[in-house]
Amino acid sequence: MQKHPETDCCVIGLGASGGIIAAELAKAGLSVVALEAGPHYRREFFEHHDQAHDELTYARLGKLRWNEPEVLVYNGGSPKTFPVIARNIGVGGPLHWSCFSYRFHESDFKVKTLNGVPPGSSVADWPLGYNDLEPYYDRAEYEFGVAGQAKANPFEPPRRRPYPLPPVATLAAGELFRETAASLGYHPFPIPAAITTQPGYGGKSFRRACNYCGKCTFYGCEQHAKGSTLVVTLPDALATKRLDIRAQCLATEITIDRAGKARSVIYTDPEGEAHEQAARLVAVCNNAAYVARLLLLSKSKRFPSGLANSSGLVGKNLMFHASAFGYGTFDHRELNAALGPQAAVAFDDVNEDRPRERYDQSFIRGAGISGGIPLPFTGGPLAFATALGSFMPLPEGIRSWGGGFKDFLARYYRRHFAIFALCEDLPVESNGIELDPTVRDRWGLPVPRVIYSDHPNTVAMQGFMRGLIEGLLRRAGARHVVAVIPTIPGGAAAGHVMGTTRMGTDPRRSVVNEYCQSHDVPNLFIGGSSVFVTSAGLNPTLTIFALAYRTAEYMVKQWRQGAFS
Repeated sequence: MQKHPETDCCVIGLGASGGIIAAELAKAGLSVVALEAGPHYRREFFEHHDQAHDELTYARLGKLRWNEPEVLVYNGGSPKTFPVIARNIGVGGPLHWSCFSYRFHESDFKVKTLNGVPPGSSVADWPLGYNDLEPYYDRAEYEFGVAGQAKANPFEPPRRRPYPLPPVATLAAGELFRETAASLGYHPFPIPAAITTQPGYGGKSFRRACNYCGKCTFYGCEQHAKGSTLVVTLPDALATKRLDIRAQCLATEITIDRAGKARSVIYTDPEGEAHEQAARLVAVCNNAAYVARLLLLSKSKRFPSGLANSSGLVGKNLMFHASAFGYGTFDHRELNAALGPQAAVAFDDVNEDRPRERYDQSFIRGAGISGGIPLPFTGGPLAFATALGSFMPLPEGIRSWGGGFKDFLARYYRRHFAIFALCEDLPVESNGIELDPTVRDRWGLPVPRVIYSDHPNTVAMQGFMRGLIEGLLRRAGARHVVAVIPTIPGGAAAGHVMGTTRMGTDPRRSVVNEYCQSHDVPNLFIGGSSVFVTSAGLNPTLTIFALAYRTAEYMVKQWRQGAFS
């Protein structure tokens, strides 16, 4: 095993949180080694080459996704092995995200206080509130360049200043959805999106304005309009010469010293050789399922159940975002939903507890509703064709082969749009990540075993949201209306994996504190959505950004005070 000289901090995973923490520490004067399991895509990789928009490469085969298997045990059924987790890989992490950039509501941080603990759930309040995070939301919006319209959403939380950029333009499909939602009394608004609508944002000339190509979800951005850590935080960090990025290196264990502090990270390089990187600080910032796996793999006499796991909660309280999804076809109106960002138009009227107040008493919390988007959430005829008849049913009487299917595709590819409900998923302690006892990955490590059962609150919410989607599509004048409830955990939001190392004030009932610092191992920090206590009915990435800025600030402050000497 090759041993490397001690660095100030080893960051594991260079995505939405790790790309911020690594950059902030390097800019503050610390030496940082960043381990990334995926490749190091340079900006130039996505610029004007013949595969930049290739549907087969990105949308179908998932070049930017982690395609290693996991094992799923769903609703107590038999284990099934396939890639359950829609995980981004590569330096810069959120390269293929859709750029939805919501702040959580004030109520999202205090669900237990407002709603109690529904039977079978492990609902708790966060140890911090919206006001604690608001300055970091603001910073994230201005660093990444979030385009939006302040106060367009009447239910948004308070903010100190407008969005830094004007909103993404609303195109034909989004406009029809907006008109329809407004006609039913909802309050549609342009989705805040980390997409530059003006060129050269933040003094970076390579960040051009969005060209509305429609290739956001699953793709890199040839305009560099999408706000990823690859284009926002890492250029300045690399300029310090204090950030060493080691791509295609998989962390397999975190070791501790006799005092119980993190001492080093064991990792495997692209050739399969083992390395040990000593570090005074360790920040685990990969996907929530793989944060849990790494900690569970890092067993010792002090931590026989896994590192930082005295509570027994590492891997527990797993949340996805539940969903409902539907589409409609239109005979006499070309909508071209595949054009433009998927972050188009939404309404928040059935989020938090507004459904309970106005419509349905069978569940708490709610969902954000997005519309005017293409099927199956990313643009392109291949994606449209392969979604129909697989996870998305065709209208009654249409088969997924033959001349009739071809005619349907040709007629309705440009004449359809979809609506998506992102439903809050309540935490359940028994939902979680374990080490599978039999299935191994290509490195010989146990794959994550995903254990998940639907909470009755989720089932009731999804049923309500499916009916709402059907009503919207019929009101819009759709000829065919199809709406479904995905049966795989997370469905179309399976990339939103949260809650496996929840934060809290009580070390017996949480894994980290409000600064994402391990209760058990003081020089170990965890970034990303694994620290979430509840999931909210909104996309998580801006909250991941905000928490990362807050955590990095705390780490630097503690470092300068000698806390990690």
